[in-house]
Amino acid sequence: MPEQEHSTSHMIQQFVGICNQAISRHYDEFPYRQVIEVLQKKGLNHQLRVFEDITRSSCEVRWDRDHIEVEEAGCGCNCPIYHLSKRHVEHVLAAPDVYINDPSLMDLGWLKA
Repeated sequence: MPEQEHSTSHMIQQFVGICNQAISRHYDEFPYRQVIEVLQKKGLNHQLRVFEDITRSSCEVRWDRDHIEVEEAGCGCNCPIYHLSKRHVEHVLAAPDVYINDPSLMDLGWLKA
């Protein structure tokens, strides 16, 4: 795997880890409880792709009982694809506590897609 793809996959894994922390901390608040209830019923199977001017790499995400799991892309499924801005992901990774404390600042549209 090229170095750029490896680092992008790592970024996605860190980003999803921060999302898991934020959702867990705010579980009892609207709309996070409702989102989690839907995920628990319907599941989650998407590809997240980070882009700058071109798509760099992607990872698959799945709902696993009480959190989001990240796997390297390549299962061959036709799961929906959601694009994340590299700049947004970098901002979240640079200040995770800000986003964990206020998840409304995070792009979580892929959870509802």
